[in-house]
Amino acid sequence: MKSNKFLKVTGILMIIGGTINTLAGSYAVSQLAELYSTVFKIAAVFSLLGGIVGLFAGIIGVKFAARPEKAMMCIICGCIVVLLTVISNIIGVVGGDSFNFLNLALGLLLPGFYLKGAFQNKKMA
Repeated sequence: MKSNKFLKVTGILMIIGGTINTLAGSYAVSQLAELYSTVFKIAAVFSLLGGIVGLFAGIIGVKFAARPEKAMMCIICGCIVVLLTVISNIIGVVGGDSFNFLNLALGLLLPGFYLKGAFQNKKMA
């Protein structure tokens, strides 16, 4: 069966990004959260959670790139990553940060491409 290269490549990039976010989130939870407010602690937990989900989504994308019948799992994971990105930005604004459209757009870019690949995979089914 033919593999969806777009989903595979974005999956690999999600693995890389998820690993970096997981490491950064775990550092924030373990070290920095003691020094800052409750909002920062919540943001650190969401960062860690987002990294873990992104890593999982990337692995699923690479694994299921050649299995169109599993596309819905990739779509669900991609949507969760998008949701966590939006929630993380909302928490930042509630916590006192100014809204940064560029930050939000860049945070949604890779999950958006991942979702595009997942929907392509669904069409192949």
